[in-house]
Amino acid sequence: MVGSSILPIAIRKNKLWFLFGKEATLEDTPGWSDFGGGMESSETPLEAALREGGEELTGFLGDATQLKALIKANKNKIYHIDHHFARDKEDKSPENRYHVHIIQIPYDENLPKYYNQNHEFLWKRMDKKLLKDTCLFEKINIEWFTPQDAAKHRSKFRNFYREILDNLLSRVPEIKKFFSRKTAQKTAQKTARKTARKTARKTARKTARKTARKTARKT
Repeated sequence: MVGSSILPIAIRKNKLWFLFGKEATLEDTPGWSDFGGGMESSETPLEAALREGGEELTGFLGDATQLKALIKANKNKIYHIDHHFARDKEDKSPENRYHVHIIQIPYDENLPKYYNQNHEFLWKRMDKKLLKDTCLFEKINIEWFTPQDAAKHRSKFRNFYREILDNLLSRVPEIKKFFSRKTAQKTAQKTARKTARKTARKTARKTARKTARKTARKT
């Protein structure tokens, strides 16, 4: 089965953060991973990722349409990893792939707290079978991870996802660079404007001194 997912990231103080989710105790493969699942026959990898992302985050970042709008607002920037599982290297069929769609969101340190508290509140009060049947609680917790955090806690990730995690961590500089381009351009523009203002002030002072000296000689 081919899988597809959304992996939100943020860049804060020049540091990369991944947002991962932990499977609920009702699921048969516990541990941390991104937000995804199997593709339906009529879906593209991105369509499946948006649907799964909306479902597994229970709408905290929006449904598929709202996630698409979020991506569009960020200049449609998606870092796509088409991961082919190592155990299937000889089998090049698309059924042995997992598509990770990395998207950038603003860093909010309270996002996990709000999500986790809300889920804990409902988890204690709702019928567990109903929750499992509706797939509303596939992820019981979410947390921000730095690359160092993820590497340190690799054993706590879902078995199938550890190989994907290794792939992600090997690409950290590239991912950070991909999403930092816009910031770098803004910094360059800001520096250019600052330099231009400084040059203009310097030129104005120089012109004023020349004018003053010229006027003084005439008098």
